Amino acid sequence: MTFEVSEPKKMILAFVPPFLYLFILWMFTFLEWGMGWNFWYLGIAPRKAEGLFGIVTHIFVHSDFYHLLANTIPLLVLGWLLFYFYSDIAPKVFIWIWLLSGIFIWVAGRPGWHVGASSLIYGFIFFLFLSGIIRRHAPVIAVSLVVIFLYGSIIWNMFPIAELVNAETSWEGHLGGALSGAILAVVYRKHGPQRKEYIDDDEKYDDGQENIDLNLCSNINKPSSPKWENNDDGVSGKVEI
Repeated sequence: MTFEVSEPKKMILAFVPPFLYLFILWMFTFLEWGMGWNFWYLGIAPRKAEGLFGIVTHIFVHSDFYHLLANTIPLLVLGWLLFYFYSDIAPKVFIWIWLLSGIFIWVAGRPGWHVGASSLIYGFIFFLFLSGIIRRHAPVIAVSLVVIFLYGSIIWNMFPIAELVNAETSWEGHLGGALSGAILAVVYRKHGPQRKEYIDDDEKYDDGQENIDLNLCSNINKPSSPKWENNDDGVSGKVEI
């Protein structure tokens, strides 16, 4: 049994997953600050056994409130776009970007503890942008343009040059997220909203006219009245992600 969800309700429901995730992030940070704890060991330590668990937990930890605040609005906006336009596959995309970017950091990241959720942000950006281009579907193309307009300038943080500006920036996490989003845009290209195929009315009309003419020719020498049919075919320090 399927249930129809009205458009306003669908728009509201799309806020629920990113909001819940952000709630967890803020509770983690408040707990860390209030109790005087340090969750840096939940980050990813590249190529070290103790850093493997961070592949799962690194997106819940931030270096400070400023780091978390910088990620909050992009996560909310991009998360809403993902769960609104791609509601059927959004949970899968979220989880795969989370894990694939974490694996990339563990394999290719520089020494240090990589923490933060920016890998998700970059994954969402590239998934939304490339999905719109691949599908050639007007609404999702519009989403792609909005995404690149809002966040296109952060592309430079995917490369080692970002480390020169801020040594604590994990460009590896950003690049891992971007690659994950791009891969998933291709993998899930046949899922979610698709471009509608239309039949040209002029072609249908021409085909019908051709059939009429052929039938007329075939019946022209018959004594009876013509009759025809019309047929249509068609591990030191923290690195912020």
